[in-house]
Amino acid sequence: PEFVPVRVAADRHGEAIPEPEPVPPLPPSPRVTAAIEIELPDGIRVRVGEEVGLVALRRVLAALRG
Repeated sequence: PEFVPVRVAADRHGEAIPEPEPVPPLPPSPRVTAAIEIELPDGIRVRVGEEVGLVALRRVLAALRG
């Protein structure tokens, strides 16, 4: 499929129709990130997003266990 530009020259009564105002583009949708929630045996919960690296996650979990 392809979009083709269309221009209306006049309405049914022969009167010229003004050009519509340009519509600004919509802002980009916020990025949805994946996350997991870890619940430790003592009830502490940690929610981790995909941007957290393995080394940082290990440090956090070690600190919570210790």
